[in-house]
Amino acid sequence: MSRPVEPNIPADEDLYRGLLPEWIDGDVVLPEAIDIRGTSVNRHKYKSDPRDAMNVARGRTRVASVCARDFPQPLIVESGPTYQFQAFDLPDETNDAHAEIRPIRLGIGWNPNHTIASRNKALLKKALADKMRPLL
Repeated sequence: MSRPVEPNIPADEDLYRGLLPEWIDGDVVLPEAIDIRGTSVNRHKYKSDPRDAMNVARGRTRVASVCARDFPQPLIVESGPTYQFQAFDLPDETNDAHAEIRPIRLGIGWNPNHTIASRNKALLKKALADKMRPLL
C-alpha cells in the first residue's frame, strides 16, 4: 500500500524529472520532455537524491528539477482557456515519491477528459520545459 496522498505539494519543493537523451540539448530541456497529460516527477521530500528519477524508467540519463513556485505564469492561449501548471501528489505502490505536473484550466481545475487543442500543446510544453533546470 502506498502512503496517503497529500493535498498540496509545497511550492519550494524540488520535483525531479528523469530525461531521455533526446529530451535535452546541452543545458536546455526540450519540450519533448513534457507529457501534456501529466509529466511524471519524483518529489524531493520522498526521494531526496535526484538520481532516483533516472531509475524510474529505462533509458533516462539526465535529471532536471523544477519547483511549483517556478512554474510558468498562467498562459492565455489563442481562442481558448487560460492554463496554469499544478503539481499533483500521486504516490503509487512502486514509488512513494511519484507526482505529476499537469496543465489545468484556470478556474476549472483538472479534468482528465479535457482535450487541449493541438495549437496550444506546443506552447504549454515549451513553457514548462523552459522552467526546468538540468542537474545531472
